[in-house]
This record gives sequence, C-alpha cells and structure tokens, in this order.
Amino acid sequence: SLEDTQKETEKLLFELIPYIKIENSDLIKDYSQNAFLPVESRKTDKPQLWCAGDSWVYGSGLDSLEERWVNLLSQESDLEFSLLSRPGASIPWAADQILRSDIRKNDIVVWGMTEVSRFPWYSKKATTHVNIFAWEKMKEMHKLVTLDYLDSDHHALNALRLILQVENFCEKIGAKLILVNFWGDIEFPLVRKCEVLDLRPSKSSSYPDEAKDGMHPGPKSNRIFAQKIFNVLTTL
Repeated sequence: SLEDTQKETEKLLFELIPYIKIENSDLIKDYSQNAFLPVESRKTDKPQLWCAGDSWVYGSGLDSLEERWVNLLSQESDLEFSLLSRPGASIPWAADQILRSDIRKNDIVVWGMTEVSRFPWYSKKATTHVNIFAWEKMKEMHKLVTLDYLDSDHHALNALRLILQVENFCEKIGAKLILVNFWGDIEFPLVRKCEVLDLRPSKSSSYPDEAKDGMHPGPKSNRIFAQKIFNVLTTL
C-alpha cells in the first residue's frame, strides 16, 4: 500500500544516514530523517499531479490558496496534487525534489521555471534559497559566494543539465512532464521529450492582475495559468 511504501522508504533513509560519510559527521547525526525527504509526499495510488517550483507555484501573495493555479488545475483535472514548492526556490532545489519523489507512471509533473542564478544553501538550521536579494542580506555568504558567481554562465548550464535529468527521469518511468515558464530567464533548446509552455508576458504587456503583495500574479492571472496548463494537459 502507499502508506507501507512510504514507511519503508523513511526507514531505509533513516538507516542509511549514519553511513553517509562527510567531513563533519556530527552534522548528519543532528539531522532528522525528515530533512532528507521531499517537502510533500504522494497523495494517492491513482495518477496525480506534482507541482514544483517557487513562489509562483506556492501561491505567494494570494488571499486564499484556493485561488492558486495549482488548486484550480487540480479541480479542473480531477487529480490530487503534491506541492514541491517553496518561495524563492531554485531550479536545482526543485529538480532534487522531483527526482526524489514517489512519482509513478501516468503521473503529471508541472514544473514552474524560475531565474537561473538561484541556488539552495544547506545548513544545520535550514535550507536557504539564495538569490541576489537574499545574498545581499546574508553578509556571511559574501565570503563563500561572489557576485560574479551569481552572474556566471554556470547556473544556466547547470539548470539545463538538471532539466534534462528530470526530463529523462519522467520519460523512463512513464510520467508526463510540463515545463512552465512564468518569468524565468532560461530557454529550452535541448528539451525534446516534454511539453514547454511559455506564459511570460510580452515586453509590451503585463499579467492581468497582481496579488496584494504587488510582486506575484493575482487571482485572475492564476485562473488563466490553470486554464492554459489544463489545455496542454488534455493533449498528453
């Protein structure tokens, strides 16, 4: 059963943790087993949605999560969903979440792209999603990561490599993958085995509305996102 499978996975991860060899072995001992699991688990044994990405997937700024395109898409498609999303999340973090989740044949993965310079920074206390705004506030990060590194080609090339890994993973297990570019700065020249949906506004236009925080799309925009993603979903 789904519950038994999850328990066995958690048990295996917990048993493996003491054998992971890193320089600071005491750090691993202080981690709970949950620190190594995806942020949300599978919801059903039936085919389901997996929605990954940053705040545009998480629903930041909306009055109610029921206004979020993820929820609307779930209702329209009659599929349950698991949310692999956090505000400020990066492509490497989202790829890791997808690749370690219990995604199965006939599931649908909808992955919202973001700008490529972001990366996750793991510490004993928390996972920090680093972008230029977070970097400016984290003075201790300046000694470890330079501004030139944030602006280097490494991030775009690494993001494309990770997208191709996820594409290959989904193809091998028989899941469908939809890449949605809400506002990201990456193109997909090598992607061939998944759907790509570009929802970025043109240079002369903007999204229909904003959330109350003034930084994210509002309810009307989320309804449009849900409908356009659903239209792609029906062709898979």
